[in-house]
Formats: sequence, C-alpha cells, structure tokens
Amino acid sequence: MPGGVSMLFPDKYENLIAALPEDERSDHMNNYHKRLTSDDPSISHPAAIAWNRYESSISTLRPEPEGTNKYKDAAWQLAHARLELHYFTNKAWLEDGQLLQKENIDKIRHIPGKSRFKFTPPSTTVPCKACKGRDLAGRQEFRSKSS
Repeated sequence: MPGGVSMLFPDKYENLIAALPEDERSDHMNNYHKRLTSDDPSISHPAAIAWNRYESSISTLRPEPEGTNKYKDAAWQLAHARLELHYFTNKAWLEDGQLLQKENIDKIRHIPGKSRFKFTPPSTTVPCKACKGRDLAGRQEFRSKSS
C-alpha cells in the first residue's frame, strides 16, 4: 500500500482502488487520469464518481452526504475530479519538501495552530521516539494542560 492518506484511511483507499478494473489497480493514478479524460461518459463518469466519493470521505472531518446537489451533477463530478487529479499529477507545482523548508516555516511560525478536533494518525506514521517532544522545525512542542 502506498503511503500518505492511504495509511490514514485504508478502507477508503481500498474503495477507490476497487472501483478500477483489476488490471488497472497497480497504477491507479495514471489509470484514473486515462478514465477521467476519456470522451466516453460510460468510462469517465464512473471514475469521477469513485474519485469524488473517495475525496469527500477523506478531506473533511464531517463528510457531506452523497445526496447533496453537487454530487448529483455529472458535469460537476467530472470537472472536480479532473481538477484534483491535475493538481495531484503535477504535485501542486511544489518542489519536494518545499512547504517544510525553514524559510517557509518561518513565514508561518507566528500563526497559532489550534483546533477543536484531534486526529491521531496510525503509529506507523508518527516517529514519536524520534521527535523527542519537538516539532518539525525543532522547537519544543506546546502541550496544553487539557491534552
């Protein structure tokens, strides 16, 4: 299984992969790209539905029900899935590690990070012993009395 979000939501990832024919699953990004850019609606629309179902199930803490109007609109489904895949395929036009470079972290260091939601990723994705109470920039982590 690849890393990233698939490790956080393996059941959702499996649903995304299962929507492809078995012979297309090993290279799902390229095959979703082929399907989403197909001129045949019988190929592109099921791919768009599967892509958006996956995306909406992992991108918010409270996923929208599939009954919302935009999910009923085939044109929206296809446009949204194509746009997202275009960004992912081009790595959002970012260099590897660009967001974590010191000069970029320094630009946002002053912004407080507070959320009412807590999300604990699987232990395989968090090198707890390695961080020794420090954040990615090497600063001492802040722990509130309530955590």
